[in-house]
Amino acid sequence: MASTTLLNRASLQRIIPILLLLFAFAGTSAAEELPCNIQRRTLLYAVKGQDSLYMDIYTNIVPPKRDAASADGLQTAPRASRVAMAPRPALIFLSGGDSTAGGRDDKRYREYLCHIAERGITVFSIDYRLEESAKLAPLAQSALDRAVEDLFTATLYILKHHFALSVDPLQIMASGSSAGAIIALQAEYYLTNRKAPEQMPESFNYCGVIAFAGAIMSFGEDLQWEGMPAPIALFHGKADNIVPFKRVQCASGGRKVSLNGSFTIAKSLKRRGAPYMLKSYKSKDHSVAVWAMQHQLEQVDYFLQKYIFRDK
Repeated sequence: MASTTLLNRASLQRIIPILLLLFAFAGTSAAEELPCNIQRRTLLYAVKGQDSLYMDIYTNIVPPKRDAASADGLQTAPRASRVAMAPRPALIFLSGGDSTAGGRDDKRYREYLCHIAERGITVFSIDYRLEESAKLAPLAQSALDRAVEDLFTATLYILKHHFALSVDPLQIMASGSSAGAIIALQAEYYLTNRKAPEQMPESFNYCGVIAFAGAIMSFGEDLQWEGMPAPIALFHGKADNIVPFKRVQCASGGRKVSLNGSFTIAKSLKRRGAPYMLKSYKSKDHSVAVWAMQHQLEQVDYFLQKYIFRDK
């Protein structure tokens, strides 16, 4: 019980505002100049009701090649290789959903997105549907499931067009910050436990998940992974007072609802024998959701090299 806070109605009053805050409407920031080797284009990937959902695609036009002799296992390819666009790994990124985190093109994510792209990974930073006010979300789960649905829709778009996008369909990762991290983790949890929409290929799973201050919502049970989850990297501040580092539980409608933070997720992955990396920061709060994307890129590289590309 050391990792769990059980406060019944008080916890319910905490969990729902957390998710509504995280999934509240957020605007986008002005575009910022990109490194000269990074190309960005924007595509419409879905229209749902009155919502048009776009993705920004970041591609390194000088794709790197892997070289075990280099310091980080990566070496920039010759300029002549620009034309050759062999299928590349991909990473789908989801921004934070609260009013301070910005949208898919927020400049605070730019360093991380370009860093990943420079590693030869095509990055898709996507829109997802957000709540404009708490009145539109009497149940926090509805906002979360709608956002997860949008992630799956973007994933299906990439799978369908993987040849035109030069993406390896077997190497698609999910990543997110704050609410985006919750969405990415929840999607992986649904896939592993066969709770994904029927449209998703039965054999599909992400090849990795990178979550900055994320959590998984579960109902009536501790976290259980029916299948083997993808390698997961978890970055979280131990003093986070928005998304719990451990777990918050409550009773709602006769069943237990849990918001499981990175510490609890890591424990469940360890029990399952699944690969994971947990990086926690004792004195840091929810700012890790952005701070780690700017100051822990070496740890991101380590995770990619050890768990995703396996030092190839």
